[in-house]
Amino acid sequence: MTLCFCKHRVRLTFFSVLFIALLLPVTAMAELDKDYIREHYPEVYRQIYEEGKSSVSAPASQSGESSKAVDNAKPAAQEAADAPKVNGPGDNWWEHLSLKYKPLPENLLFHAEALFTPVYKWGNTTGYQIDGQGAVVLRKNRLTNSLNYQIAQKLTKDASGSQSTDDYQTFQESLQYDLTEKFYTQGGYIWERDRVNMIKHRHIEYAGLGYYLFDTPLHKLEFFLSGGYQTEKYYSMIQDFLNISQKSLPVVYFYESYKINITSYLFYNEIFRIIQDVSTTPVFVMNEDGNYIEDHRVHRYRWTMINALGYTIDKHLAIIASHKMDYDSSPWPTVISTDNVFKVSLRVSF
Repeated sequence: MTLCFCKHRVRLTFFSVLFIALLLPVTAMAELDKDYIREHYPEVYRQIYEEGKSSVSAPASQSGESSKAVDNAKPAAQEAADAPKVNGPGDNWWEHLSLKYKPLPENLLFHAEALFTPVYKWGNTTGYQIDGQGAVVLRKNRLTNSLNYQIAQKLTKDASGSQSTDDYQTFQESLQYDLTEKFYTQGGYIWERDRVNMIKHRHIEYAGLGYYLFDTPLHKLEFFLSGGYQTEKYYSMIQDFLNISQKSLPVVYFYESYKINITSYLFYNEIFRIIQDVSTTPVFVMNEDGNYIEDHRVHRYRWTMINALGYTIDKHLAIIASHKMDYDSSPWPTVISTDNVFKVSLRVSF
């Protein structure tokens, strides 16, 4: 029993000594100076001390960079949120200057709308009246091209079958270049036919400068002043009685527009336009013999004022009630100076 115990004790002592002998070199190796490793084992030193530190510090560094990126993204996101949306829901870009939008839209923008007011009557006279208007607006960067056409045509017959026709048509094209967020320059052409006022053709070429006094989501006020040249050609009645076939002269053209969004659905729009002749034109009166003669000369002017109240059904449809007044300071004989039109129209836009 004693011998066995001693043998086991001898074995235990032998393995203890062996374990200590193996452990000491490892411990001593671990406590070696890093300068020794760097000098004799540069590759090992690089892997242990340099790459190891990089891998440990990288997450913290990346986290810092990510934090900075998030901080930098906040102003950009806020700026994008504050910038007006282009061609977005409820955003009538064609009513504003292009430089109101940041960044400036690079793609071609398109808008079209039409107003239609049909009227039919019967009784002592039977007939119809077509009152319609169409507009197309194209924009590329700062350049905006607008086309507008309007027609008001009435055809009636009385009980005897006699037919009468009233015809008013106008077409306008303008090319606009935006200078700043408030100023723009515009050139254009206006054509009119007005049977009531004996105007077979009226041509006006103009160019001028426009200004937005204010332009906010609530309301906007716009002014435009230009100079131009006008040519009028008349129906045969004017040629026969007054011996005038046409007239050409320089004019001043002024336009003003105000719009306010009363609610998200209800809006009010006011438009005023005046064309002033620079040269004088004759005023005719009837003499004792029943002939028309020139009495004196005046600087003739004509103005139009429109007041409209609209209700937006959705972004494509609206109902508009409007009153239009036309005034001519020097109309032809037998033609009164003022015309008034009240109508309710359906507007379709896209």
